[in-house]
Amino acid sequence: MEFHVAGLAGLMGLLDALTTHIGLRGRQVEEVNPLWRHLYRRLPLVVFLALLAGGQSAISLAIFHMLGDAGQLGHLAVSLIVPVSNTLASLRARKKA
Repeated sequence: MEFHVAGLAGLMGLLDALTTHIGLRGRQVEEVNPLWRHLYRRLPLVVFLALLAGGQSAISLAIFHMLGDAGQLGHLAVSLIVPVSNTLASLRARKKA
């Protein structure tokens, strides 16, 4: 089960990266995470997407080994918040423009 959940966490990381890209590309929203802002400007898009997706998967597997199933599922639930928040911020910014 841990690899399935890690795959879903990777998908959430990919969605996070895509929503970040959409918001920053259109200059509709500002990225609040200085690390993502720094990496987004300096890495090719494919590398940026892979880094966030792979990072979330790796974190998910590490949490599984430290905290078990409950910790990994908790991480997945929290990682779902980020793309939703990014999407809402982009929609609010479009509404104001």
